[in-house]
Amino acid sequence: MRMRTLAALAADLEAGRTTSRKLAEAHLEKAADRNGEGARVFVSLEPDKVRAQADAQDKLRKHGIV
Repeated sequence: MRMRTLAALAADLEAGRTTSRKLAEAHLEKAADRNGEGARVFVSLEPDKVRAQADAQDKLRKHGIV
């Protein structure tokens, strides 16, 4: 995933071009890369919680709440 601005990501979410889950998975993958910045930046990471929060946001967006 190439770097994008928050405004661009928000627009993609609103337009349905991506989901919170897809964004979360892409960033979890980057964070897990031992050769990338993730290994130096994160002390701990809870992927299951990240995925659950992303799924909750997608559900809210689907129902027009977000």
